[in-house]
Amino acid sequence: MENSENSNIPSVWLYLRGKKGSEKIKRQTVTLRNAAAEQGYTVCHVSADERDGLVLFRPGLQQMLRAVRSGTTQNVMVRSVSSISSNRRVVLRVLRQLQRNGARLLTQEGDLRYELYCMGVESPLLRSAAQYDDFVPW
Repeated sequence: MENSENSNIPSVWLYLRGKKGSEKIKRQTVTLRNAAAEQGYTVCHVSADERDGLVLFRPGLQQMLRAVRSGTTQNVMVRSVSSISSNRRVVLRVLRQLQRNGARLLTQEGDLRYELYCMGVESPLLRSAAQYDDFVPW
């Protein structure tokens, strides 16, 4: 795990997903590290999966979610929401876990709320936040 020398700088967990055997994950890691630094974050950990995003049970994703549940990290950065999944239900389940644990999702490209709106997950998250006095994960 990577540590920050200055505890006043917020940390972020980077999550990446790409095709097996491609250089995509290496390139995304560099790009996300730079984006995190530009936004004032230090990287605390990186996890990645080399498989499709249609299933929830991926080792890198589960590692990140365990860190969120344990309070190890409260910020997660992805390239875009599609890095989590293109499946609406998977995205909603992941974001609800972030929501219940007070963690934020940050994206390197695009407008997060617009992506969530287009996927049809923004409204359920807002309703849940209002109903249970929960955190909104953005």
